[in-house]
Amino acid sequence: MTGVPSEYVTLAHINQGVYPGVKNKDCVGVDDAMTGVKVGVTEFSKVKVNVETMTVIQIDFQFASSTGNLNTYGVAQDCYTRHTGNVRNACGPKGTFRIDTRGTGLLINTNITWQYKGAFPWGSAQRSYNGAVIEILGGGFCGGFKPAEDLQLQINTEEVLDAQSAMSC
Repeated sequence: MTGVPSEYVTLAHINQGVYPGVKNKDCVGVDDAMTGVKVGVTEFSKVKVNVETMTVIQIDFQFASSTGNLNTYGVAQDCYTRHTGNVRNACGPKGTFRIDTRGTGLLINTNITWQYKGAFPWGSAQRSYNGAVIEILGGGFCGGFKPAEDLQLQINTEEVLDAQSAMSC
């Protein structure tokens, strides 16, 4: 066998990123429509994992669909409005990504850090369901919020799966 072995984790809940097709640079007046290479809603039903490192391959779209353009797993971004000096602008951001590993027995490393990307960015990441769900909000003009390191999976010791949840191929 050559290369790095990889497998897919089936997600019991859809993981979704929204890159909105609107902009309002200074939060004044009505939103303007926007088109571009990133606008769209991307949903993942499975994620590819490097089994040697247990990291998610964020740019694998084998089991992703989109109403628009495909966007990177775990990154919330938009071109909606400017955030200056790490201060969130009142009308944004509007980019979102929801990571939801409930039902897999896994979760994203609880020590992961996040970082800004692009121009005039702002973002936040909030966990719930004992860390299995991460709601990411991010954006800029154009910018967002992304993992500062690989999305490494670890065992979710808080989740008990029944025997029927286990499958082998």
